[in-house]
Amino acid sequence: LHGMRDLEYRVLVLASLVHLLAFYGVLVLFEASDAAILKPANYWYYWATTVLTIGYGDLSPQSEWGRVIAPFFEFSGILILAAWLTKAGNGLTDYASKKRRGLMPTKHGEHVLVVGDYHAIRTDTLLSNAILDHLDDGKQPKVVGCFRNTGDRNPFTRTGDYHGIVPDYVQADASFNRRALLAANVEGASHIYVMCDEDATAIGIICLLSQFNVAAPVALVLREPSSVEMIP
Repeated sequence: LHGMRDLEYRVLVLASLVHLLAFYGVLVLFEASDAAILKPANYWYYWATTVLTIGYGDLSPQSEWGRVIAPFFEFSGILILAAWLTKAGNGLTDYASKKRRGLMPTKHGEHVLVVGDYHAIRTDTLLSNAILDHLDDGKQPKVVGCFRNTGDRNPFTRTGDYHGIVPDYVQADASFNRRALLAANVEGASHIYVMCDEDATAIGIICLLSQFNVAAPVALVLREPSSVEMIP
């Protein structure tokens, strides 16, 4: 799918260039050699205003054949513009959808990162306390959650629970891997909290974190005191 989108953009770029150069070739063929519209800067201005449907009319072909052929190029230029606008709109919609579903890497750095399984009470309480600690220190924290049990559902929908902070969400696979932690920018985090439904999974994430250049302090939340013996 990604390759198909790349092909579509290449086709659009090629079509735009062909349209730009072909119209100029027509004008060179029929316009007087000293025509103002043939100057590269003037032609670019005329072509752009025509394709964008602005059409000031201060520059136009003067030859009969130039004026006969110009409307066909103008119409095809509008089609190319419509194709670009459609691609741009689809791209923005796709980005917003992926961002909402946690499929885009976070752009945050120096952030509070919570990794593991989301729990409506435990996770929200932990985040609320962490955010309050930062606010008490006079800092406006950035928060990222990387969870495996929420799928396409962004759990951060109630901003009132986080003291006005809107956390980023990164979707993890059923078993945590490097991709998810890289997307959550684990190496750029200022604080990391690991909390899962099973202690063994949480300790496995700690082992995975050891493969990164993590400078942040890491807090491991365990459900069973005996699990401490498993920590490497």
